[in-house]
Amino acid sequence: MVLSEGCPRQTHGPLGPLVERLLRSGVRRGFHTVWWRPPEAPLPRPCVLVANHHGWFDGHLLFLAVRAMGVPTVLWVERLEEFPFFAAVGAMPFPKGDPARRAATIRRTVRWMRQGGCLALFPEGELHRPPDLLPMGRSIGLLQRLVPQAPLVPVAIRYEMSIHQRPEAWLSFGGPEEPCRLAATLGRLLSERDADGFEVLARGTPDDDEKWRWPFLGPRG
Repeated sequence: MVLSEGCPRQTHGPLGPLVERLLRSGVRRGFHTVWWRPPEAPLPRPCVLVANHHGWFDGHLLFLAVRAMGVPTVLWVERLEEFPFFAAVGAMPFPKGDPARRAATIRRTVRWMRQGGCLALFPEGELHRPPDLLPMGRSIGLLQRLVPQAPLVPVAIRYEMSIHQRPEAWLSFGGPEEPCRLAATLGRLLSERDADGFEVLARGTPDDDEKWRWPFLGPRG
């Protein structure tokens, strides 16, 4: 992501629209439906979206959410050198064994946020199986010192394989939260199974019986 003097943008260069199409296509192939419960109020800018990291598609889904909200957002990615094209949609390098490069990314992120951009963060530091949450890393405290005006907004992402041929994904946004309560709030949001307040963020691939069902029979209940 190249920072400009004007308003931050989510995609950059000729690769941006192409990578966005690839991300959306991957979600369509991988899921039946992606549901979300958006924030009750517009997100403050800047802010830090703090998400759990239980699924391979987490970054894809956060991308869809910030695009739907029109909130330009960058994401720290540990292995960006293996997937450099993701830089065209906001990914920034954060390699574990390279403190100098991490520091450079932090400086760029602070400049980005001071222009009104946001940061999506997986503070557990690694992808792992649900339902537990790993300890939050030191990045939360660091960001609070460097960008104290940016509130922390929890985002719970969970996956459910049940009534459809493909899984469904559920994203739930909480309100701004104190650092000491982030893990508890994420845990509560992840445990909620009530579908009230959720909307369709993205349609995926219908079940085979949905595709083959005769139109005049009407939608399946």
